[in-house]
Amino acid sequence: MKNQLPKMIRWDFVLLQRNNLILLAILVAAAYLGLFKLLTPLGDLRGLLILLVFNDPVVTGLLFAGVIVLFEKNQQTLKALEISATLLKIFLLSKTLALATLSTASALLLNLAAIGIHFQWIHFTLGTFLISVFFILVGFHFGNQSRDFTHFITKIFGFLMLSALPFLAIYGLVPEIYFYWLPPFAGLKLIQASYFDVSWPYLIYAYGFLIAANVLTWKFLIKNFKTQYA
Repeated sequence: MKNQLPKMIRWDFVLLQRNNLILLAILVAAAYLGLFKLLTPLGDLRGLLILLVFNDPVVTGLLFAGVIVLFEKNQQTLKALEISATLLKIFLLSKTLALATLSTASALLLNLAAIGIHFQWIHFTLGTFLISVFFILVGFHFGNQSRDFTHFITKIFGFLMLSALPFLAIYGLVPEIYFYWLPPFAGLKLIQASYFDVSWPYLIYAYGFLIAANVLTWKFLIKNFKTQYA
């Protein structure tokens, strides 16, 4: 497994490039940056930047992951994994790491271009990576449950609406206590900690909860994929 994983990650980056997903991620980040620069005269826009950065894991994570699984299903690649449960894990882990790296790098470039180096690098990088992993795993699940891209978009609509609710707390419109149970809220708190002071109890909650959510989502995903393909 240790020898196979690096090779598969390299191959996944090749596939991302061939399918123009890396270019698309850059274009999305550039569009967000253009919007941010356009609104800069309005003053301190770090609150807006939280929204723009958070959208990167949604697009590069959730949507790209769903598209990739749909493509692999059409190519009958997942059927070929029926012979090995171990290979199935490597297959999903490789794509997860490749997409999460792309999402984090894209968000980091957006952030650097928008405000420079004056932010908390650790919280930003780890927070973006962890929330990207969560959305990628969810994208794999919905992609695997969908017939085509239209069906996929229909299935994730409710999840996207639920994921957007924590912004009501981030912008002070609704008490935060209502959103502690949502992994996207934990991710948003880590991104928020990149620009503003966030207390250590919040940080411990955010890191712990998001890691736990990723582990449980991974186990759920593997169980369902094994049932279907391995």
